[in-house]
Amino acid sequence: PHTFEDLDVGSYQVSVQIDGYTARNVMRTIVLEYGATPTASFMLNADVGELTVTSTPAGAAILLDGTDSGQVTPHTFAELAGGTYEVTVELAPYASVPEMHTVIVSAGSVETVDFELVEEVGTLAVTSAPAGAAVWVDGEDSGEVTPANLQLSVGQHEVAVSLAGFDSPGSQMVTVIADQTVSADFTLTAQTADHIVLLECFSNVFCEFCPAMNENIHVAL
Repeated sequence: PHTFEDLDVGSYQVSVQIDGYTARNVMRTIVLEYGATPTASFMLNADVGELTVTSTPAGAAILLDGTDSGQVTPHTFAELAGGTYEVTVELAPYASVPEMHTVIVSAGSVETVDFELVEEVGTLAVTSAPAGAAVWVDGEDSGEVTPANLQLSVGQHEVAVSLAGFDSPGSQMVTVIADQTVSADFTLTAQTADHIVLLECFSNVFCEFCPAMNENIHVAL
């Protein structure tokens, strides 16, 4: 409240203003007479409106002016203070279309903004020596063999290859970046077979197909 002193007698138009509020009686006419102390009272209502934010798919975090609101889509802010807001949403591994909505909320207004979420993908190029190895991504067979170019969601993935007759070289962790290509290369080592060599020994048992130990020991070695 405030009291104006030493005003000249006469008629005055009085109004008040504060950000975020609207005066119910916008303007008051006050007649100031000598020796009188009139009072002008105003009722201020908060400027609030309603804002609904939706997305497809749902579940995206809602940010107002870059600050996380703590809400996810779909959500309605029932009593949002009047003003201009930059609305964005975030949900990995998606990019929002559009990136941002600028919304003006005024007293009693009902605003709605919607976002289309598009999955961000990148390319993973997998090669091996020799080629023809099955490609596994995150523990699942991709159905592709090397060399292969796979479209994967952005983020980290575990990549491995397998080929009959070759030892597995182990898996690799790769980070897929939107609209870029990352590589994973594997070198496979051929498996060595175990050989069982039968030799005629000192058991006094005849072995028709066994080489004599003293004559053919070099065969076993």
